[in-house]
Amino acid sequence: MVKLKDIVDIELFKYDLERGMILESLYPEDNSYAVYTYSREAQFEGYWNPKTTLVTRGLVVKKINENLENAVVIARGMNKFFTVDQHDSEWGKLKLVDEEENVTVQDNYFIDFNAAAYVSDKIDGALGIAVPMNDDYILITKGSFVSDEALIGNKVLHTKHDSKAFYDYMQENYPGYTPLFEIVTPEAEHVIDYGDYEDIVFLGLVNNATGKWYPNVPINVKIFDFKRPDCYGTMTLGEALSRKEVDGHEGLVITLLESRQMYKLKYEAYLEMQSLLRSLNKLKEYVDEMRPADIVDEKPLNVPELVRDKMTERAKEEYYKPIKNKSRIAMELFALLALRHNLFTSSGQREFAREVEALKVDSSYKKILFSLKNSMISTSISQARKFL
Repeated sequence: MVKLKDIVDIELFKYDLERGMILESLYPEDNSYAVYTYSREAQFEGYWNPKTTLVTRGLVVKKINENLENAVVIARGMNKFFTVDQHDSEWGKLKLVDEEENVTVQDNYFIDFNAAAYVSDKIDGALGIAVPMNDDYILITKGSFVSDEALIGNKVLHTKHDSKAFYDYMQENYPGYTPLFEIVTPEAEHVIDYGDYEDIVFLGLVNNATGKWYPNVPINVKIFDFKRPDCYGTMTLGEALSRKEVDGHEGLVITLLESRQMYKLKYEAYLEMQSLLRSLNKLKEYVDEMRPADIVDEKPLNVPELVRDKMTERAKEEYYKPIKNKSRIAMELFALLALRHNLFTSSGQREFAREVEALKVDSSYKKILFSLKNSMISTSISQARKFL
């Protein structure tokens, strides 16, 4: 039995939890179960402590009498690991980055490029952690028992696969290890497009006591109808970092065989698509704050510095222009509706709202129509006050 205090500095853990470097999420059906993960604040600050934040990437415990001192570790994700930035790396040294928040973790990280490593494909999904519960497994994500992807992964585990048989097999052959999966679903926003594919991909096992990662554990997962990521075999770290990119893939996961230290390598094509997705999301935030009239009139986009790069033009094409076209159509419709109702009276506004709600159009058009109505009224009132 592994206790939480066996793998973390319990006082520092409680302090980091209190100050928001670690987040806690409870299992709704039994609050004695909790999952811990590092916070975005820890990522922004680059606060990676081997006795707290580095090990809390889906660390699941069962509290005893609500006391963390006696909490028992029942499952865990692999420790937090980082992406190799090859652009700024030299032979014998690496630059490690947390690409989720685009933060440099360590410069000039010395490494043995001749070390033997197990190399596999990196799946673009969500980490699924198999948690033993009531003589079976439930699947959760690194920060929640009930996230959207956790619910999907759990459903897939119990409908497409024999989770109970897998649980029994694990208890007999690999007690004290946590099986990890990648949850792939078209309902989640990821960079790589897997089409309608929805399943969980078996990644390997993590030792609950040591945190060491075993992606090449000899389990015949086919008998449980699980798939594994593509494996490229054993090679040196240097050879792994020199491999050619594979179209339509995210990158590589590299595990050193001796230390079990892990690294991520992201392909250039993936990073460009990831940059576009981030640009789109930032652009969405900006456009959502603009008035429809400003969009139609092509008010210059004061694009935030973060997305002012070569991907911005593509982001405009994929998000801004469709919104602009939709706004133009909505404005034409608004002009017709505004002629039929006196929007400066309560009764006129009610009739306008009823007619808009009755329209057989996408809800986004209705949102724009109401925005135009509010904008017209507030602008007119503002102009009138100038003459009072």
